[in-house]
Amino acid sequence: MTDTLASTAQNVQTPATTSQNTQNLLNLQPCAPWTHTSPAIIQLLKNLSLPNILQKNKGIEAENDARSAKTLNNALDLVAHPQLGSEAASLITIDPEDLTRLRVPSFFASVYDFIYNSLMRHLADEELREKEEKKRKDDVILPEDAWVSKRHCMDGSNHVERVVGEPIPIEFPQSLYNTEICVAVPLPFFLTWNLWSLVDEASTLPTVKSNPAPGETKGTHILKIEKLSTCFGKELTLTCSQWSKATANMWSFQISHDKLGSEGEHASWFEKHFNFFNMLNKRDELYDAFKVMELEFCQDHCSCHLKFSVTDYDKALGLTKESHKLHKEFQDFVNSSQTGVGRSGSSYRGGITPFSQRVLPCGPSNSQAYSQPFLPGSSKSSPSAICLICMYKEHTVFFHLKATSAKFADGKAIWAKCSPGSGLTTPDNQALCINWNIQGADAISQCSSLHKDD
Repeated sequence: MTDTLASTAQNVQTPATTSQNTQNLLNLQPCAPWTHTSPAIIQLLKNLSLPNILQKNKGIEAENDARSAKTLNNALDLVAHPQLGSEAASLITIDPEDLTRLRVPSFFASVYDFIYNSLMRHLADEELREKEEKKRKDDVILPEDAWVSKRHCMDGSNHVERVVGEPIPIEFPQSLYNTEICVAVPLPFFLTWNLWSLVDEASTLPTVKSNPAPGETKGTHILKIEKLSTCFGKELTLTCSQWSKATANMWSFQISHDKLGSEGEHASWFEKHFNFFNMLNKRDELYDAFKVMELEFCQDHCSCHLKFSVTDYDKALGLTKESHKLHKEFQDFVNSSQTGVGRSGSSYRGGITPFSQRVLPCGPSNSQAYSQPFLPGSSKSSPSAICLICMYKEHTVFFHLKATSAKFADGKAIWAKCSPGSGLTTPDNQALCINWNIQGADAISQCSSLHKDD
């Protein structure tokens, strides 16, 4: 019994002895590395991908926490926990580039499951340090100094010489480029005074945020075309001289928008497109005839990326001229009918049935029918919008060129046509007079006045 008690007394240590032993163990020299055991292993660790490094570091840190807890328990209760925890293993080093990527939210979310406590703490400390530096810089600048810096901010080093007789060069604002990528900028925006407004009033112009482009996550602010058009003007509202000036500026803009400058296909298309109309004989007289065609060809190019074809332009221009000629002829008839000029018979308000109440024939039964005017219809009123060529109500004669109808409603073939150089003609290319076909013999004197050049 005495030996047993003596043996037990020898095993029991006083608190002072326990503390001393723990201190001695903690002061031992570090043991051999657990992780970076050799140069070959170190190189293999460097070659690991970032997710693998994070996953291994997370495991190492968990084991180090277990070692630390074991050492703490030994210090608190040597009897229950006689063994100390081993030395902590070092973590695998993360490259600075990967640490920078971890600060990007989308990248951080992709490896969030492998993030360990010490790394999270490091990233948080970096963010707090940057905020402190920014706050310190802001505190250094007093409000009075900020006011002074805004008052004394102008610099005359960018002044340029004025050249008499030469237009002042315009640097197109970025808002035009941002808008052109999303929607086509109307031609009136490129008038010189409108371009200066875009430059001078850039900070107060109405804008709208566009939808994200393909492959992007955010939209961009572009000009609010509809609202600005009330000030700058809408398409087809320019005069011929204004159109000429605007197209020159728009061409310069498209050159700056082309990756290859003036040598690029994009800029070359606009050069050929605008020059086709600029080089026309009697351009000013034909402007009202071709301005719609010019706009449509430009829109088709922007939508479908069509190449420039002189043949297509010449053909379209010929048809446009004929349509414009018919429109002008009909407008002259309407104007003369309203004023009663050159009318030898009864007036428009007299016995002649209004044009809107006349029904056109389905076609001639023989060649002699070409020499007779259109027959009057019943007393029932018909819509005024009706085509003189095919009698369909969906379009007028001015838009028949774009229609697909080739037969009358009763199935007979359409006999009138729009012939380049002659206007509305019979199948044998004899000109048809709209005025005479509507008013008959009462319009003989008026027809002589209207067709004095034919």
